[in-house]
Amino acid sequence: MIIFLYGKDTYRARVKMREIEKRYRRIHAENLDLIRVNASEVSFQDFLDQALQTSIFVKKKLVFLEDVFLTTDFEKKFLKKIEEFAKLENIILVLFQAGEISKKNKLFLALEKYAECQEFQVLKGESLKKQLIKKARENGLEFSDVLLQRLIDSFGNDLWKLSNEIDKIAAFLRNKPQKRVRLEDIEYLCSVSPEVDIFKTIGYLGRKNKKIALELLEQHLKNGDNPFYLLSMVNYQFKNLLATKDFIMRGKSLSQLLALRGLPSFALKKYWLQAEKFSLKELKKICQQIFEADLDIKTGKAKPEEELRTLIAEI
Repeated sequence: MIIFLYGKDTYRARVKMREIEKRYRRIHAENLDLIRVNASEVSFQDFLDQALQTSIFVKKKLVFLEDVFLTTDFEKKFLKKIEEFAKLENIILVLFQAGEISKKNKLFLALEKYAECQEFQVLKGESLKKQLIKKARENGLEFSDVLLQRLIDSFGNDLWKLSNEIDKIAAFLRNKPQKRVRLEDIEYLCSVSPEVDIFKTIGYLGRKNKKIALELLEQHLKNGDNPFYLLSMVNYQFKNLLATKDFIMRGKSLSQLLALRGLPSFALKKYWLQAEKFSLKELKKICQQIFEADLDIKTGKAKPEEELRTLIAEI
């Protein structure tokens, strides 16, 4: 028997793998042999030796195999054995591959034929909220829709981070009668990264709302964030926006951008939307302004905080 799990949402895929392990441990108890193998760390023959080795004391063998698609030699040899593994009744083989896989890949096509397949796409919108509500209930917590959205706005659709923040809140409230999460709980426990707020600042700049952008900057400075770091983040974001705009101007699609850049898809989609609010000329000018601001600060011509305020006001 073969179970094939794959996709970009590694959080839910890992949860599924734990569920499979718990189920077979419950059913077979002490008569289950568990093996974990990464294809990039062993030879195919070593994998076969471990997976096919039998014992009179073991009725079922549960084998977790990862990253087959990342090792060409392993992939080719496994493809030749896939039908044999599918027919084995005493071995449950669970394959896991993170990320996207070409639907034309020979092994992928064979797995569609011989395995139980499940793809884990990155969640968004209501599907993401339902997943978070489930996670919160498992921890005995209740979130209002507004506060749930606040978490999503802060951490995107990264379920690893979101799950960690919910666990953090649950631990904080464990010995308290209150189980409904409050805004102050989130603000106290969930540290939003400077990158997130800087992107929000740029978002307001893109909508020509400099007032809120400056307010966000003041909040950063009030929190003690290093102005040099803040400037570097502004620089990083606008360089990405410029690269994205150039990509758009050359007639490329969002799917092509997602395939080429090594950034999370939700971040690239935000860059794509933000880049449409600027012209290529504007972005080049802004990048030059950032360069000059950085130079003025480093040469002592301007104070970091004041130069940042001036830069945001002029963009």
